[in-house]
Amino acid sequence: MVAYLGANYAGLQRNPGQITVESVLFEAVGKAGGVAECNSDSFEKVHWQSCARTDKGVSAAGNVIGLKIIESPDLKSKINAALPQDIRVLDIRPVGKRFNPKNRCSSRYYTYLLPTYLFAPSKIHQGDKTAPFVFDPEAINAVLKYFEGSHNFHNFTSKSGPKEFNNPSANRYIMSAKCSKPILYDGQEWTKITLLGQSFVLYQIRKMVGLTICIVRDGANPRIILSCFEKPKKPLPTAPALGLFLNRCNFDDFNKFNDNQLDWKSNEQEMENFIDNVIAPSIVQKDKDHNVFNGWKEIIETYPLDYEYLYSTVESQDKQESKLDQLEIGEEEELTKYKPTNPPPTSTPVPPPTSTPPPTLDQPQQD
Repeated sequence: MVAYLGANYAGLQRNPGQITVESVLFEAVGKAGGVAECNSDSFEKVHWQSCARTDKGVSAAGNVIGLKIIESPDLKSKINAALPQDIRVLDIRPVGKRFNPKNRCSSRYYTYLLPTYLFAPSKIHQGDKTAPFVFDPEAINAVLKYFEGSHNFHNFTSKSGPKEFNNPSANRYIMSAKCSKPILYDGQEWTKITLLGQSFVLYQIRKMVGLTICIVRDGANPRIILSCFEKPKKPLPTAPALGLFLNRCNFDDFNKFNDNQLDWKSNEQEMENFIDNVIAPSIVQKDKDHNVFNGWKEIIETYPLDYEYLYSTVESQDKQESKLDQLEIGEEEELTKYKPTNPPPTSTPVPPPTSTPPPTLDQPQQD
């Protein structure tokens, strides 16, 4: 059970010639005596399997790696001593010989961290009126509610994903979608959108967040979301990759039939500390250095989404695809694409509430 900051790595999975989380972690396990020397040259020999693959730059507060390991009382501390500070082993739990974390995972919990000013009313919604913006998480929750349940997310993936309406792999089940109360990081107001689902298609979360932002800031009818689950193709805005990280993987079904529980109850505080002290500061600093979120907002304002257009035909949407393709980029590209022009707007700060523990396996986050 591991936490890591993805900023310094070319993704989770091993990739010859690249420094990845798995390659660094496997080397540390070998140095700590967690695998026999004869097996330390091969992931396959120790049956190494990861639960949730994270791409380049994407972090995780609670991912799971399965492997054959040589147990010892102080193995966790030995592995962590051989690791850089941006990768931490949270715990080591025994499981069955045939355990595959990817196949046994019952749900995945993702968090998207973003500045609250993105929800400030746009010119379309506010017109010439000028009033201080006060962030209201309940307004966002009212929109996010439309994503919950089983839906066809064929419009919420990339060109390489299940774009066709009749593709069964486009059907996904969202258990919970919530927006947190405001949090202050480096003097700026931020919020967290948390999504709990069985699994997600490529870019799904970023498109869900992007569409939610546009609906709130433009004062649009949130029922537009329901139309995006229907057959007509619609290009949707893709929020920056920067704010997204894996919060944890859940194993509810596995825990029902095994005495050795694979849960996060004893690791909650350590995970929360890793988010607050490692992952969040990295996101905030990168946004400050590269103007990622404000730059994305400027693109949205340059090509404002007309929500009547979201109901348009495939033929008419082709004219807009080239514009909206600018929003579907990876983190490495977005750090160089957005050039600071205007400083980001500010909102009326709200003192951060008393923090509550993140959700357990049996209790999704309630705000």
